[in-house]
Amino acid sequence: MSAPSVENGSSGANGFPGEMRRGPNILLILLLGYLFLFIFRPFELYDWLADFHLERTYMIGLLLCTLFFPKNGRVINPYTGALLFFFFAMCLSAFFAYDPDIAWEQTGEYSKLMIFYVVILLSVQSRRDLRIFLSAFVVVMAIYVGKSLWEFFMYGRHIIRMDTLRLLAVGRTYADPNSFAASILYSLPVAVALFRTHRGRSGRLMLAGYGLLALVALVLTGSRGGMLGFLFYLTVLWVRQRRKLLFGIMAMILVLGTWIFMPETYHERMLTMVDSSINRSATVSAHGRIKGLRNGVNLFFLAPLTGFGPGNYDRVVSRVGEYSQKKPHNLYGQILSEMGLAGLIPFCWLAVLLLLTPRMMRNQSPGFDNKAARKDFSYQMAVACQEVTLILLFMGNVSHNLFRYNWVIMAAVAGLCLQYAGERAENGAPTPASGAVTYP
Repeated sequence: MSAPSVENGSSGANGFPGEMRRGPNILLILLLGYLFLFIFRPFELYDWLADFHLERTYMIGLLLCTLFFPKNGRVINPYTGALLFFFFAMCLSAFFAYDPDIAWEQTGEYSKLMIFYVVILLSVQSRRDLRIFLSAFVVVMAIYVGKSLWEFFMYGRHIIRMDTLRLLAVGRTYADPNSFAASILYSLPVAVALFRTHRGRSGRLMLAGYGLLALVALVLTGSRGGMLGFLFYLTVLWVRQRRKLLFGIMAMILVLGTWIFMPETYHERMLTMVDSSINRSATVSAHGRIKGLRNGVNLFFLAPLTGFGPGNYDRVVSRVGEYSQKKPHNLYGQILSEMGLAGLIPFCWLAVLLLLTPRMMRNQSPGFDNKAARKDFSYQMAVACQEVTLILLFMGNVSHNLFRYNWVIMAAVAGLCLQYAGERAENGAPTPASGAVTYP
């Protein structure tokens, strides 16, 4: 495996001044190993691996390697500032938390994501490295989803909720059907961006295969929020299309085809979103998301500055007299109740930065404003970051995804895309409008 490096005055295989081939990026290879451990989590699937503490040991080794191997990644970018601000808010909120032990435990878990963020920025050292990293992300997700479906069909691994047999993810972290459906959703924009910029037919077929696999798993989770999120993503894609009529017809065929092949019990579950008489418990569950937001707002007025501490929602929700569940199941109720204004401000800052990433890239390199630039890999990944953020915010209406790893990974990817746009402008590289090949 080889990747381009930056050296002023050289002209590389991609046609960009300042890029040339170099040897294997050892840090990237090690990072891909950690990515597999982080998402697939084999030590949760096979109990005998748990005693080895693989994830922790591997990350310590990876951190040590960053001290010795060459690296030219940049950690300083707008997203780093937003994440540091948010982490500082977590620490402040934990200091004044209702139950500090729970708050500091949650903060400690998030600190691991911050380390992961830094390692990504240091290990991914070129556009080609970024393509490899994100391709590996989709491959690991495909293994994760595929293994979960294998366990479902071959060994009957599932859970029955509200009279519906629902697919579980392998392992324990994010194994819940709703969490699993969300994980699948957040991976789709990355797969679509890779599909748009991939030149090989075999690669496109594999990405399309992952899309089909993801859709099957999404249906079998029985997650109403997941299906709403999928429809929302199709709407986002439709808005971006120049040929809206053609894409709209194709999207309708996909949705109708999915509905036709969906088992009857899943039909009934989806219909509970519009007919409360079908299943009373399903209706109560849906109303719980609204109650989570209401509880969060009420708790916010009790502790508006720092909230009650990360992870403390279930400890204090009884104070507002609408206790019905241990988790808020609502991003906005979660951040208001647990972190108050201290967490809300940096969270909004990070979300806005992610949403504005494509615009910031166009501002740094005006060539991105033309049609040809839409096929540029780094630009398409910036668009994917924007789309994942939109889905995260939408899914926040039905889930408490404030501390999910997807926010941090997308921030790292957005920071790298912005860095490469800046390097392109600084080095005087030809813009896509001039006909340069833009694939890393």
